[in-house]
Amino acid sequence: MCTQNNKSKVTKSECKKQAHLLDTFEIRSEFFRSKSHANLHSQAISKHLTLHKIYALIDVCDPERKKQYWKTYHCANVVAQEGTKLSTGLCRKRWCNVCQRKKTAELLNGYASALKELNEEAPLFMVTLTAKNIKATSPKALRDEIRLYNKEFTRIKDNIRKTHSMTLNGFKKVECTYNQNTNEYHPHLHLIVQGQAEAELIKAYWIIQMKKRYGRNKVGHKGQEVKPIGNTEKDYIEVFKYATKGSVKDTFEASAEDLMLEALEGLQIFKPIGKLKKVKAPKEEAHEQTKADFMEARNEIYVYCDFERDYISASNERLIGTQAINELTQIKVEINAKHQANEEQRKFKGLY
Repeated sequence: MCTQNNKSKVTKSECKKQAHLLDTFEIRSEFFRSKSHANLHSQAISKHLTLHKIYALIDVCDPERKKQYWKTYHCANVVAQEGTKLSTGLCRKRWCNVCQRKKTAELLNGYASALKELNEEAPLFMVTLTAKNIKATSPKALRDEIRLYNKEFTRIKDNIRKTHSMTLNGFKKVECTYNQNTNEYHPHLHLIVQGQAEAELIKAYWIIQMKKRYGRNKVGHKGQEVKPIGNTEKDYIEVFKYATKGSVKDTFEASAEDLMLEALEGLQIFKPIGKLKKVKAPKEEAHEQTKADFMEARNEIYVYCDFERDYISASNERLIGTQAINELTQIKVEINAKHQANEEQRKFKGLY
């Protein structure tokens, strides 16, 4: 069985290795035996990233939040096979990479077709609305700033409707990031909006209203963005990303992420606008069941091993085979690199 040090830190070499694996995803996908097999591999990688984030958050949070983070520690920790079915328990917390992947998929399934319909009527645009970073010393201070932004956007929506007889259609998402160098927080809004004129009006009104109410130094043209988007699920995915992004690198930054997560708690992160109606969210089940279509039917229990990024049974069987997949991927990458180098060498010789 797997043995590991739960408090181990992510080293720079591990980060580089992880980035390398992400870059070679297309090659690695050749070694998956089914979609369920590929999804389990993604779940294991997400579990690994979540664990190292949770270790840091647990060290800096208050006792009540610590209980919530420990629930995430146990998320997707065990996979039970019963015949041709695999099941696992989920925490459904916002900070859990495993559960947020599933939440993103649910949002895409719910809104993608409606957004495509809007885009067929008039082009869709991504709008980013920002203001000057703030020094937040408490979750309440950051939460109040986010509420201020939401309030201003509501005023903008009403002004455009009354002054220009335009109804905004689309989607709004709250996001917050952290600048470790300045110790400042950056809450901002991302929108998918129907129509370029509407998108440009939102940007213009945002700058005018924020300067008028909170001073000329509060907001400027820098950071405000309007750009066209395509008409596929990949084009919509940015608006469905995590409410806070970035990884926890050390205790100081973990404290900042804990503050952001607490500030966002209870706030509506995703909100449809106009005739893009809110879809009924599927019930967030505490357990998920998938097909075991890449292995023989049996009854077995597999426990997550962070060292291997895999699930291992009492008889030492690997559910995913992550290490073998990574080794085969590396061999294929090296073969492709040699082939590319030979091709470039032949082209070079052909020139002289």
